[in-house]
Amino acid sequence: RVYVALTPALVSLLEAPELTRKALPTTDRPSQWQAMLHAAVGVVKPRQYQEEAVRRALALLAEHLGAYAYSAAFPELAAPVIKALRRTSKAQGRPPALKKQAASLAGVLKEAMAWSRRVRASQGLSPLAVVEKKMCPVNTFRPAPGSKKGISPLTRYVETLVRAEKARERAQALGEATNKRQRDDKGQEARERKKKQQRMEEEDEDEDEEEDDDDSSAMSCSFACNSARLSLR
Repeated sequence: RVYVALTPALVSLLEAPELTRKALPTTDRPSQWQAMLHAAVGVVKPRQYQEEAVRRALALLAEHLGAYAYSAAFPELAAPVIKALRRTSKAQGRPPALKKQAASLAGVLKEAMAWSRRVRASQGLSPLAVVEKKMCPVNTFRPAPGSKKGISPLTRYVETLVRAEKARERAQALGEATNKRQRDDKGQEARERKKKQQRMEEEDEDEDEEEDDDDSSAMSCSFACNSARLSLR
C-alpha cells in the first residue's frame, strides 16, 4: 500500500495569495471543472471561481482524510491539517466563506480525532502496535459493511458532502437542460417568425403581381376598344 499525501497540495491551495486579493465579479458561465487541467491567471480572479475552488479543495481534503478515518494513525495524520485549517480560518484578508468552511472542517476533524483516540485506547492499540501485529494500517477500526455502530464522525460528514455534491450536479444538469430547451424554443420561435415573414412577403408579391396583371388587362381592353372605334369611323 502506498500513502499518497494530497494534504500539502490542498492546504497550499487554501493558503494561496490569490485568495487574499479582492475578487472580481463575473457574469461568465461556471467553469467546467471535470475537464479543466489548468486555469489561466485571468480565470482565478473572479469570485465565483475562487469560491468553487475553495469548496472543492475542502471537500477533497475531507474525502482524502476520510479514507484514513479508521486508521490507528488518524490522530497523527489529522493534527497538522487541523492546525493549518485553524490558521486559515483566522488569517486576515481571507474571504469570509473560506474562513467559515475551514473552521467547520477543522471542527469535524477534531471530533473525528477524539473518536479515533477513544477507539484506539479501548483496544489498547497504537500505530506501532498495528504494524507489529501486522494489522491493516488503514482500516484498523472500520466496522462491518452495513453496520450503524462504530462510524467515524468524519465518515458521516463526507457522506453528507457526497449527497450534497450529487444534488448540486443534478441541479446543474437540470439547469443546463432547461437552458438548452429554452434556447431551442427561442430558436424555433425565431424560425417560425422568419417563415411567417417570408409567407407575408410572398403574399404581398403575389398581390402586386395580380394588380399588375389587372392593370395590363385593363390597358389592353382600352386599347382594343379605341382601335375598334377608329375602325368604325
